[in-house]
Amino acid sequence: MATFKFNLSLTASDKKDQLTFELYKPCLLTEILKELGVKKNEIGMVIVNGKWVPIEETLITNSDVIEVFPYLEGG
Repeated sequence: MATFKFNLSLTASDKKDQLTFELYKPCLLTEILKELGVKKNEIGMVIVNGKWVPIEETLITNSDVIEVFPYLEGG
């Protein structure tokens, strides 16, 4: 099962801050986020299994824990 955790102001389209689901094959992170209704331009950082990853190139599998953060602002 892949687990997505949406932090701070981000949520999935159904307004949940955490989702767990089964993937039948590895999928691009961008495709999953699009299906979940998360806009790419709102994402500042993604961490998969404790490590920063680029949004465009990352494949997600069933064993992954994905944390999604918005852009951070302020001083």
